[in-house]
Amino acid sequence: MVSVLLTAIPPIYGAKPSLLTQEELNFAEKVGTGEYAYEVDEKLSYGFGCYSDELGRKLWRPAGSDAEYETALWIKGEMENIGLQNVAMEPFPVHGFTPKAESYVQVISPEPSGRMLGGVCGGLPGTVQSPNHDADGGITREVVYVGLGRRQDYEALSARGISVEGKIVLVDVYSEEMYWLNMPHMQAELEGAVGLIVHWLEYQQVENSVCVHDSESRPTLPAITVSHNNFAILKELSLAGPTMVKMWADCELTIPDKAYNVVGYIPGTTHPDELIIMGAIFDQWWYGSYQHESDVSAMMQCAKALVDSGYKPDRTLVFVAISAEEYGWTDTLNAWAIGSHFTAHYNHTDWAGRSRAFIEFSGSLKGDYTVSLSGDPGTYMYRRSVISEINEFFTTHAPWSAYYVPASVGLGGLPGPWTDRFNYGTSGMETMSCSSRGSTLYNGMYHTQNDTMEIVSAEALAMNAIANGINTISLDRAPLAPYNFAKLAALIGGTINDDAMRATGISTAPIYAELNKLQTLGDKVWGLIQSGKASKNIDAANALLMQATKELYSTLLIVGGWGDEQMLRHEHYQVDTTQLRATIEGLEAGKIDALWNLLDVYCGYYAYNVDYAVYYHFIIECTSPDYPGLMWGDQGREAHYTDIYPELYSLMDKRMTGNTDYSAEIASLQAKYETAVANLEVSVDTLITTLSTMNSMLTTVQVLLK
Repeated sequence: MVSVLLTAIPPIYGAKPSLLTQEELNFAEKVGTGEYAYEVDEKLSYGFGCYSDELGRKLWRPAGSDAEYETALWIKGEMENIGLQNVAMEPFPVHGFTPKAESYVQVISPEPSGRMLGGVCGGLPGTVQSPNHDADGGITREVVYVGLGRRQDYEALSARGISVEGKIVLVDVYSEEMYWLNMPHMQAELEGAVGLIVHWLEYQQVENSVCVHDSESRPTLPAITVSHNNFAILKELSLAGPTMVKMWADCELTIPDKAYNVVGYIPGTTHPDELIIMGAIFDQWWYGSYQHESDVSAMMQCAKALVDSGYKPDRTLVFVAISAEEYGWTDTLNAWAIGSHFTAHYNHTDWAGRSRAFIEFSGSLKGDYTVSLSGDPGTYMYRRSVISEINEFFTTHAPWSAYYVPASVGLGGLPGPWTDRFNYGTSGMETMSCSSRGSTLYNGMYHTQNDTMEIVSAEALAMNAIANGINTISLDRAPLAPYNFAKLAALIGGTINDDAMRATGISTAPIYAELNKLQTLGDKVWGLIQSGKASKNIDAANALLMQATKELYSTLLIVGGWGDEQMLRHEHYQVDTTQLRATIEGLEAGKIDALWNLLDVYCGYYAYNVDYAVYYHFIIECTSPDYPGLMWGDQGREAHYTDIYPELYSLMDKRMTGNTDYSAEIASLQAKYETAVANLEVSVDTLITTLSTMNSMLTTVQVLLK
């Protein structure tokens, strides 16, 4: 391994003393300019995969595949080689998914074409698993373009005498209208189709790029994605006349199966029971050199440099290589981030309440010129301080000093379910994400075959590793957990809709009373944290600060809204009660157009576009507390959704026929409104109780630190 000595810019006369500690500088020197990280990235991108391309590079590594297991085994060995301790591969359940060879679409008639590159969709069977497959495992059928695959699109085709029974459908997937692939997929199944050729409208913009995702679908019909230009060709042919194509999706589902996270440690010296957890993803679509192999490569570089520099942490540092982020389960709205779900909520439930933070490594691109350090509002003041250290390093050390642009940090928000931060957050931790940023090379390459080592550089990987290491050392050496609960009080206060609460008869006065206490106590405790005063009670205060964080996030943070939004528990029901009440009051006044308020009940809009079976399965059944595929929505973290479909369509029929008797719909909606109000009341009670508990903890912290 080449050792690189970083070059520092000479200090300016009269400049302020460095913010950087010698430990941080020693660590950064061991990172060098990222040669080790680049080697790891290249190994993970091309050395492990489900099959090989024409250059011998291996590709695809979904959860449950043999390639994923082999990669986890290699990461385990490499973690041990670089000096991490107690390294272990930790299994968790998945629905295994293995691409086995290149997939494609080919026009058979009217004029045969060459093969069009295809990408398989996570969680759907291959064509060979379909009862409709040919002798060679493909499916050859006529294709029909169905637009967005909505109920009304099929009705329009039927009016023209066109059926999709026994055919392959060409569908534009647009999540704003149809949630994800799951709804047009099930709608196509109900219409009698035997397969889908998919075009992702929101993602697939670069010529010849094939963008793939998890499907969130029932594991029934095979589906394959093609590039936007090839989809346009197929669409034009199908609209011109009968067109026969062969689709070959060479992949296999194995249900049940298992995948593996890999966990390694640098034991703490003075507070070994306290943790700082770092995580990075290693499953991939296509080659995944940026997303996500640069994540885990930067984390491995950071871990190696911490060990090589001789850093002895106060707290135990935990490094988690995470699998099943891209996909891990079928027939669920929560098909991704499965590895972090099982780690945080099942395999390591003891981590919450004694962890300073979960820090997520994010990717590095050639041309990155700055650093992003995002996180929850509770760490805003801390992140402001550490970004100054990070900026100082990169503006004073070559090669980055030639182009680095100093970064700032924003207040931040709740951790969302599109990252692994959500699962660690809902388990009860503050979360952050630190990465290099600035390059535009990835534009249009998301989840495509163009995500290769050509868009990654060692310098950017080193920037990522160094920024994360400085952040980790700073967080580790801080005497007290650097949380500002006053910032969290402000965030929570901004989620209260006084009008919505008042309309249901709920008083907000107790909420604001507790929030005002939290604001005051949060400011006082933050002042004590900043003061740096020594206290014999510092360990007890630290424990309470982490417990207060656990109380807040594990109790109040849920997934709800339009299906995959992070929010506090009461926010979901504020919207539903408001829209249900507006519908009822409008109908009572004889205003039939009040029915359209039902589309603004959370996920109500999707009811307009699909059959009841599709809406009910994904919006009502898949979010019910006893549904086996809740994943990170389980244990009460999934909002309750209101089924508005029967009333919506009954009222739409009456609007068409002029029937003005809305009494049955009013009575039914009133019962659903009362359920939503009851859910809101429980949520408010939970909020008040949680805030009260936190205030008691912070009062004790204040006493301990004075």
